[in-house]
Amino acid sequence: MKTNQSLVRAFAILDHLSGHAGARLSEVAVATGLSVPTAHRFLKNLLDLGVARELVGQPGRYGLGHRLHRLVQAGAGDDRREAQGILQELADATALTAFLAVREGDEVVYVLRAVPQRSALVATTRIGHSAPLYCTGVGKALLAHDDEAAVLDYCRRIHFEPLTSRTPRDAADLLRRLATVRRSGVARDDEECEIGVACTAMAVPGTEAAISVSGAASSFSAPSIAMHTTALQRAAHRLVQLGLEAWL
Repeated sequence: MKTNQSLVRAFAILDHLSGHAGARLSEVAVATGLSVPTAHRFLKNLLDLGVARELVGQPGRYGLGHRLHRLVQAGAGDDRREAQGILQELADATALTAFLAVREGDEVVYVLRAVPQRSALVATTRIGHSAPLYCTGVGKALLAHDDEAAVLDYCRRIHFEPLTSRTPRDAADLLRRLATVRRSGVARDDEECEIGVACTAMAVPGTEAAISVSGAASSFSAPSIAMHTTALQRAAHRLVQLGLEAWL
């Protein structure tokens, strides 16, 4: 059977973006062996289909699209349902909304969500929603695994938008917070994205994913954060056993 060259080229672009989120058109062209006009034409089609996207706040830089993530998750079948069950147990144990998010370039994308049966405040973040790394719990949990040079490079690429008075202001501020994450093993969003809403987050070992519990800031006392941390560790361990990295 004759190979469809259009499919081969489209897949080559997606394959490159999967490992190089934030790539520019010229970089995509070089990596795939296509001319810039040809790469541009294929990339535009992929953008129109929603399987590739221009990264928020980074004009001219591209990554995989949310539609592709949804297709992959739908194909994950039983594993995805089991991961959803793990999140639901986490939500019910903490009485907070539980999330699983993955890193996509300079952002995180929320891919699973579980709502507790009882909660003072249910976090409203949508599945497929993207958010910055620097001010989210899941984002800081993932950034904490980067060395200082990589974090500084990230800081040069982004704009520190002051979403609240508690949002990290600059690279030095973010580095201080990441040092705390590395010492404690958990990341906090202490009303950095939205006043009245907080979260505790943890990276899932061996993956580019993190899990979190979010809710009313009043729910995050020192004893409750310790309990959240234990519940997050248990959930992260179970997700690793599930083989999460194989279908993210």
